[in-house]
Amino acid sequence: MRLLLRNCFFAGAILLLAQAGRADTKLTVESGWGGIVRPDHWNPIFITASDSKSRPALVEIQAPHESSVTMHVQMAPIALSPKPQVFSFYLPLSANLSDTTVTLRDQEGNKLGEVALDANDSDPQNIHRTEMVSNAHFIGVSGSSPLMQALDAATDSVETRRPPIRVSFMPLQQLPDVAIGYDLLDVLVLNAPDLTSGIGPRQQQAIVDWVRAGGRLLIVPGMTPQPESSAIARILPCSIGGRESITPDPT
Repeated sequence: MRLLLRNCFFAGAILLLAQAGRADTKLTVESGWGGIVRPDHWNPIFITASDSKSRPALVEIQAPHESSVTMHVQMAPIALSPKPQVFSFYLPLSANLSDTTVTLRDQEGNKLGEVALDANDSDPQNIHRTEMVSNAHFIGVSGSSPLMQALDAATDSVETRRPPIRVSFMPLQQLPDVAIGYDLLDVLVLNAPDLTSGIGPRQQQAIVDWVRAGGRLLIVPGMTPQPESSAIARILPCSIGGRESITPDPT
């Protein structure tokens, strides 16, 4: 009887230790530019992950490519911690987001979490649903506030047969820091951007590289003074002056 009780005690202790060491991993994914994905283009993917204990983790992405081919991408390890962190990746996506999955694994290969890119689209209370845009001109807006929303979802013109226009907003801190992250856009609009501290050097250089490769950039200057030496300022066909107080002539 003592031997049986001792074995039960050790078994219970091992079970408690295993449960105590089990991590609670949380994983969510947002795709595209402000929730809009453009199939057959490179799109941003934002992975928000946390874990009850700090640990490295591997990111695996399975994405359908063409009709019968699936890409298997394994990213460099990321560092999980109890505080949620956002990690950005850029991948060519197809229209089949239900079969595009993001998986987190520990260093031993054990699965910590998995989610499909359209996992939240079935939730009626979710305001960040993923939307597919293919046959449309796509304008991506960023900066101090949204802009050009009146153009969003403009219908086709029967007379001119022009495709519709879609507009979506992305916060400055999410702007891609590689040129390929802007591949899904026809036009990038920066509304009153702060080129001093609002857009980092890597983000600015990525925009410059994208423009030099054929991208279209529209800047609406704001009240913040713009530096003449920033990467974006150097490619503008004009110079943005400072603010001045003007007293109009009464006549």
